[in-house]
Amino acid sequence: MRVARTAHTIEDPAKACAALAPDVVSELEKSAGEPCMEALPEELTATSGEVRSTSAEGQSAQVVFEDDVVFLGLFDGRWKVTAMGCTPRHERPYDCAIKGS
Repeated sequence: MRVARTAHTIEDPAKACAALAPDVVSELEKSAGEPCMEALPEELTATSGEVRSTSAEGQSAQVVFEDDVVFLGLFDGRWKVTAMGCTPRHERPYDCAIKGS
């Protein structure tokens, strides 16, 4: 898979929010104090670069970009983002800018 991404841009915030897992939407709205469609574009400011690797096992998947890691989960037969803006921490779980509770 070869996907190039530059700055995160959201042309359709409603569609982008629909791609997030329900608990991610709740946590984002709670921490931002505004609806997902307003909060998400403000949260996405970094660049990701090209896809380095992808992996899936069961109902979970991971996409590793040059400068970002995105986690996905399967919900009712559709992949949804469970965490994004993630960076690895030595021998600890990832630190993610946007995630569920």
